[in-house]
Amino acid sequence: MCCRAEKRLCALGAESSNYCFHRRLIHVRILGHLLVYGPSSASVAHVASSIVSLREPEDRESQKLVVLGEFYDNHFLRAFRQFTCKCRTPAHSEHLSRPSFNMTKKEIEECLIETPSNHEAAKRLTLARDGCRCMLTGKMHSAHRETVYSVQHPGEFVPHTITECAHIFSVSTNTNLNDSEKVMSRDYTANFWSIIKSFGYVSIQPKLEGSDMHSLQNLLTLAIDVHRAFNGLKLWLEPISGAPNRYRILSRYDPREIDIVNPVVHFTSHTDPPLPLPDPDYLHIHAACCKIALMSGASGLYDQLEQDMESDPDPELELSAFASALEARLEHEQVHHSIGHSVYPA
Repeated sequence: MCCRAEKRLCALGAESSNYCFHRRLIHVRILGHLLVYGPSSASVAHVASSIVSLREPEDRESQKLVVLGEFYDNHFLRAFRQFTCKCRTPAHSEHLSRPSFNMTKKEIEECLIETPSNHEAAKRLTLARDGCRCMLTGKMHSAHRETVYSVQHPGEFVPHTITECAHIFSVSTNTNLNDSEKVMSRDYTANFWSIIKSFGYVSIQPKLEGSDMHSLQNLLTLAIDVHRAFNGLKLWLEPISGAPNRYRILSRYDPREIDIVNPVVHFTSHTDPPLPLPDPDYLHIHAACCKIALMSGASGLYDQLEQDMESDPDPELELSAFASALEARLEHEQVHHSIGHSVYPA
């Protein structure tokens, strides 16, 4: 059905450069690639059942498939594709004070009793767990090098970078935060978690409610460029069979461009007692989104949308560019904050 709908759309829009046409085509392709790269057998079965239930005469069938694909685009893929704006200063962890790098065993044991209550506490614990290094490049956190390592090892060079605390499941998918600016509309989060549950992951939402969104299982320490690639669905981790917490780094481009030299990483806690490591299921779902976005063409669409959102053209001199920028911002706001999206079909 998806192949038939794609062929029909291509025939109707042959040689078209129209943005709406390409979006419709991508939405159908998202469905097809969900059947190939879905994160679980339950996800493949659920998507297949949803597709088959839309069987209609070709013209109506194609339109319904476009709508279903758009739903997965808006409420599944985009929940992991975090958009950034270059005009904003990144909130990295460079300013952390020296005590953050040297947590005592007692402090760690106290932290293990409950999940970090906010982003700052989570960053502190994550940095300690990861040995104050980016988990993928191995580069040391710059502030730690300057305030601790250089004192303990004077004159010794060590590669370093500014790191950030990266969430696998975005804070914006949280259903129980008080900060209204960080919470998407209730309809959006309801649809997102309905998809996750229909894919067989029924226990994830309770683990990430409220401040539990900052649990260490949902966090990685990443260099800024690596973090951007991870959030942009351009870099993902594939588990190596038979080797717990060992992953192969895969990317839309050569990982060496962001200083990733070793294609395989082994996650381990550098604290005593050890702190929880990133959850393999969370990373697996993120990886599935990356592959679906890449193969369907959605990744390129997101990049263009982000580029348009970042631009600030003069409406009197660059009317077309201004219209594109305005449309991009409106689309992003509509997807993530509007009320009235259809609740996910059972």
